[in-house]
Amino acid sequence: MYVTLMALAGLQAATTQAMPNAIDRAAEQLQPAVIIAGEEETPRSIEALMAELAVPGVSVAIIEDNEIVAARSFGWARHGEGWVAQPMTTDTRFQVASLSKAVSAAGTAIWADTRGIALDAPVQPLLGDWTLENGEDVSLADLLSHRGGTTVSGFPGYGPDQEIPTLDAILDGVDGASNEKVRVEPEARGRFRYSGGGYTVVQKAIEASEGEGFAAVMDRLLLSPLGMSASQFNEPATAASNAHDADGQPIAGGHRSQPEAAAAGLWSTPSDVARFVIAMNRAAAGEDGGPISPAMADFLLTAPDDSSVYAHGFGVVTEGGLRRFAHSGSNIGMKSILFGWPEAKAGMVILTNSERGPILYRALADALAEEMGLPLPYREEVEAASWSEAALARYEGLYRLDEYTYDLVRHEGGLAMIASGGEPFAVRLLADGRLLRLVDQQLWGVVEDENGGIGALTLRGTPLPRAH
Repeated sequence: MYVTLMALAGLQAATTQAMPNAIDRAAEQLQPAVIIAGEEETPRSIEALMAELAVPGVSVAIIEDNEIVAARSFGWARHGEGWVAQPMTTDTRFQVASLSKAVSAAGTAIWADTRGIALDAPVQPLLGDWTLENGEDVSLADLLSHRGGTTVSGFPGYGPDQEIPTLDAILDGVDGASNEKVRVEPEARGRFRYSGGGYTVVQKAIEASEGEGFAAVMDRLLLSPLGMSASQFNEPATAASNAHDADGQPIAGGHRSQPEAAAAGLWSTPSDVARFVIAMNRAAAGEDGGPISPAMADFLLTAPDDSSVYAHGFGVVTEGGLRRFAHSGSNIGMKSILFGWPEAKAGMVILTNSERGPILYRALADALAEEMGLPLPYREEVEAASWSEAALARYEGLYRLDEYTYDLVRHEGGLAMIASGGEPFAVRLLADGRLLRLVDQQLWGVVEDENGGIGALTLRGTPLPRAH
């Protein structure tokens, strides 16, 4: 039944516009982002890959010459037991997860400018009666760049039967909060350490200073001026996609609620996020007149140090002579990515509604970049290695970041990763020492300790130290 639904969805997507465009062409030639030498695969259609991965729906918009030139949707926004089937449309809203941080960072820069607040000044005076433990000299810029040393990397959200705690309760990790207390660990100050907790402190600063909700401030300063009428930091009442598990089934209640709005709570569409990308592209190229000024764009896209390519709300790299900014998102059952190439006046936004969405959006992003004449953001050819007894012993163990654990255990002659007590997913050893988690094609780096052992895993630049 699932494959049949996906085939029907493909017919719906193909008929939304008569003339094929870059999305249509890319959707017919998807390849894995990570290609293992000697194991190359035949390109597949997006419908085939969605069916294989149990991804019910995906929606995409692309930008050329700083205009949205095409938008497409594939599959289903809602389906499964207990739900009336709803086809995905280009107007369907997704919870864009940590992609919210890019929008929040830009909105915070605008807010600070309008209020005459220095981004590098201590944030504590803005927090009302709440105190950031050990955070006397931590600034908004530190928090937006993940250099503040704050704890709590991410938030799992709240199910339909859970009461939503207050923002102060979340920050203190009490009264039903799903996380530990947000505080500063002094030893982590001044270097990159991904922290959704830090963005929640930013949310607190804005709400305490303005006397109104974060959602209202962001709408007034950024979303409405950009014409992002389908976007909101509150949960939408209509036209919203469900989140789905790794088997393509809807999660309880349809999605998890994220009161940590600045970190993970934005709902939007690909076209609306593309409007934001265009505004960033234009400001980064020196164009004035929008809510994001060139000076703000320069701040947002400039990393404060070389501990990470993460700047203030965006990861920024230069490849093929072109600067590229990006941010991904990963809430339970919702996975997303945005890219902007300011000098090329190009960009793309891909939103998916499944746990296995990253494999799909990486393959689609590469295929789109190829069609658009841009450097491929993900494609990498790697060489596999065999698991020896020495390698198994070297890698196996528990790695931890805040309350999240990653246990590498022996599994079917190799290793598998168990994330925070979940299912074991096989990992392959690569010749350069990295690991490839097969379920989502996620590459994991390693940091050696002083004895030549594995002291930490790394994921997109964030270290996960070995616990034992």
